Amino acid sequence: MKKEIVTLENGLQVGVHLWGNENQTTLLFLHGLGSTAASFTELATLLSAKYRILALDLPGHGDSTFIKDEKFFSVDSLANWGVEVLKYYNIRDVHVVGHSIGGNIGLAIAKM
Repeated sequence: MKKEIVTLENGLQVGVHLWGNENQTTLLFLHGLGSTAASFTELATLLSAKYRILALDLPGHGDSTFIKDEKFFSVDSLANWGVEVLKYYNIRDVHVVGHSIGGNIGLAIAKM
């Protein structure tokens, strides 16, 4: 597992845990409130032989920037944030795995 902190164009920093390699199908893991990307470590380790995995720390969790604007925490806003991370890594085709609010964010990403 590789751990990075990426800075998006809007200045937000995102904690990202990465497994696998760029030539594999990408899975995006989104955790629930009060958790971190590290909650996916066991599952991601098992799947990393076949998949490239990005697990993100949601804003205000783990190594990601906390935003004081509560409008930012709408599901649509968080979905846009997730898409920005995918653009940073130049990922256009992704399967999303989400837990709790991460599942809702994943559904919003799928609609985009």
